[in-house]
Amino acid sequence: MKNPQITAVLLNWNNWKTTSNCVNSLLKSGHKDLRIVVVDNASEDDSIQQLKKIFPDIKYLINPENTGFSCGSNVGIKYAIDSGATHILLINNDVIVNFEFLTDAVRCLESDENVYAVTGKILMGSPPIYIWQAGGYIDMFRIQGVSRGYGELDVNQYDQECYTEWASGAFSLFPIRTFKKFGFLPEEYFFGQEEWDYSKKIINGGKFIKYLPTFSCVHNAGNSYKKNHPILLVYGCYLNKNIFARRYLGKLRYLIWRTLFILYIKTIWPLKAKNYANNHFSVNDYKRAAWAAVGDFDRVSKVTRHTLIEASKLLGIQSSWKS
Repeated sequence: MKNPQITAVLLNWNNWKTTSNCVNSLLKSGHKDLRIVVVDNASEDDSIQQLKKIFPDIKYLINPENTGFSCGSNVGIKYAIDSGATHILLINNDVIVNFEFLTDAVRCLESDENVYAVTGKILMGSPPIYIWQAGGYIDMFRIQGVSRGYGELDVNQYDQECYTEWASGAFSLFPIRTFKKFGFLPEEYFFGQEEWDYSKKIINGGKFIKYLPTFSCVHNAGNSYKKNHPILLVYGCYLNKNIFARRYLGKLRYLIWRTLFILYIKTIWPLKAKNYANNHFSVNDYKRAAWAAVGDFDRVSKVTRHTLIEASKLLGIQSSWKS
């Protein structure tokens, strides 16, 4: 392909300053033909007005309500495809990209038609010298994503390209053939685990995900939501795990996982919850959120903003997860 048309799709929600840093890094990345689509997920502040002042020439799509990560991102992905995109860069708004980060990733996707996603070396910290993710896989026993290298000092130990089993929703490049074959991001998940599902769909479909160390960025994870919110990140993500487990485990394996997960909630989670308690949320908030999720395993097959707000009301935990 002589002239690939790459479109970056990123979500904004009440955090225009962080989004502006991401957009600015994309504009300075050395890829002059890179298009940028910002999807605003019903921000309650003046995000769009502020962003338009700084970046008047990029495309903005405004969702009338906060539909979550997958739904919101799909709005941008569909717009980009309809506008002629050949590749979609799915990127979190709290990511800062490196110069010419796309060159090898595009070359990889064009040279091997069986590669359906490229993910890369994602760093964290200030200065960004630690690995956040260098590929990874989904542990199907625990139903847990395992990030390769997480927390390790980056000393070039992950500087060899390789196949991997997890394309990060924070930072991955997809050719259009991926969406044509596998559809768009799964919308049963409001926040989290959608990337596990989509990665699993690619691998189960006989295609490949490639890790490229030159496809790199810095991720300031958690800048768009309140860290460790018991509704968003315990209740919601435990429901997500259950949806994923039902979909990808057979009936017997699912029942075994569910039994062991409930045992985990009874025995280990109360101890771990102590590490999450803070000035906003108590240990009991985390324990109740976990049990509420288990109680809704058979009722909830799609997590929405309404699902989370109703749980907040029932548990008496404030529902704002804005950072």
